[in-house]
Amino acid sequence: MLSGAFRIGLSLFGDALSRADWIDDEQIYSVEQQILDDPQRPQRFLAFGSSRSQYAIQPAALADALGVAGHEAVNLAVVSGSAWEASVLLRRHPQLLTSVEIAWLDVAPWQFTRAERGLMRRFYQHANLAERIDAPQQRVRSTLDWFWPFVAQRRSVVDWSHAFVGLTNGHDEVPPATEAFACGRMGATRSGVACSEEDDRAMSAQPDRGFDPERFAAFMLSDPYEIREARYRQLDQLVETLSAAGAILVLHQPPMRSDLFDWLDSHRLERERYTAFLERIRAYRSEGVRVEIVERPERIGLRDEDLLDYGHLGSRAASVYSRHLARVAM
Repeated sequence: MLSGAFRIGLSLFGDALSRADWIDDEQIYSVEQQILDDPQRPQRFLAFGSSRSQYAIQPAALADALGVAGHEAVNLAVVSGSAWEASVLLRRHPQLLTSVEIAWLDVAPWQFTRAERGLMRRFYQHANLAERIDAPQQRVRSTLDWFWPFVAQRRSVVDWSHAFVGLTNGHDEVPPATEAFACGRMGATRSGVACSEEDDRAMSAQPDRGFDPERFAAFMLSDPYEIREARYRQLDQLVETLSAAGAILVLHQPPMRSDLFDWLDSHRLERERYTAFLERIRAYRSEGVRVEIVERPERIGLRDEDLLDYGHLGSRAASVYSRHLARVAM
């Protein structure tokens, strides 16, 4: 009975609570501020994915390369995002499916293996029952949470106070799309990241000189190694949704540091696993799905120095890569 009452309350007041950050993951809410419900200004080109797409895809550069109006391209990537988060956004904003023509999604080996962390709270908040039953991990816990949201709606006193302030200070007003991403990719209007509008990148982001390619490559491809089939099923669902909408999906891997691939070239098992991942992604190629794998930065005229760490792009690199993805889509 209590569970039923709680869910009735969510159905009646869920939007207001969502706008107060009481329900929603901060990342989901941040990108939703850019989504327009305006048939006169359709958003036709959508970038989904993880923080790598947040850094790598500049909507302005993408729109310019495609020859379209600036508002028609939007970056909806979220930190640690995947095909599932893209499906959530399309489910919450179905009007996007009436306008989208091309969508981009970044992919990486660790999104589909045991190397990934446990389920984020946003999964508990937004997953439907079928997705919980098919969860890549913590299946029982996430399914039980559907009936009584003991994880999804766990809040501290501080969270409650923030929610109250959000409900009473007009926090739910959506800013104009042109202001929503003041830094192009970082969502600074919500996160408070200090940004420079001139070079369109986080001023605090600096190249990681201490990056260890061997450790990172081992993380994404070494034992314990287990492919998460549920993650591929989530990708299948996104492909099906966009195909039904008549949209093209571009699966892409942004460039990573060259020393990562140098390490892979000398480690047969990890190279085989990485190759198997690429083959599986490339198998999605069809009339409605394009696949673009960029490994070393030099392939598209960049250098390792243009990357901030193993694979997040600096501003100049993002402009180059955005235009490259536009050409791939066309």
